[in-house]
Amino acid sequence: MTTHKLTPTAVVSVKGDGSTSAAAGKTLADSQPQAVLMYLAGTVAGEVIKASYAAGSKPMFYGMSIVPGEVTAKVVNLQASGLAISQVMPYPWGEVEVVARDYRRLAERAQVPVGYGSFEGYLNGLVMIEALKRAGKDLTRARLHAALRSLKLRLAGMDIDFTAGSGTGSRFIEMVRVTPEGRFVR
Repeated sequence: MTTHKLTPTAVVSVKGDGSTSAAAGKTLADSQPQAVLMYLAGTVAGEVIKASYAAGSKPMFYGMSIVPGEVTAKVVNLQASGLAISQVMPYPWGEVEVVARDYRRLAERAQVPVGYGSFEGYLNGLVMIEALKRAGKDLTRARLHAALRSLKLRLAGMDIDFTAGSGTGSRFIEMVRVTPEGRFVR
């Protein structure tokens, strides 16, 4: 916002236990924003949206990947303005990528709900398995770190690359919209 010389109409903090959600939603509604950017976990995002709706404001809500869209949709009946989330993982319901199909099959067998959170864990596990294979039989911490620092691969349509020396192995971001039923649409 600073880069574009924009000023927010309101900035609110919300306690993790959700106790300030109603006040935050009212403050947001009173500021009549066009859009609200959120970085809230659990049910708190839904509570803030619900409070904003109740106070008469229905802006477009944008959440970082930590916002659980399916949980948020259960807490509040998302209106036409809705919720979009920037996901840092590929779409787990995709049919093109074999890794996504394998993940869904394994998740269903294990009775784990298919979603972004568990898909992220699955992909992280696959990255670690590959690093362990590359580290070799005589595993040491140093060899594992070296294997990770040299790791570059494509997984579920996402490029994984730790070779730049950063601890961040992916720059993947995709916007998805959350439907009132809690489904994700690309």
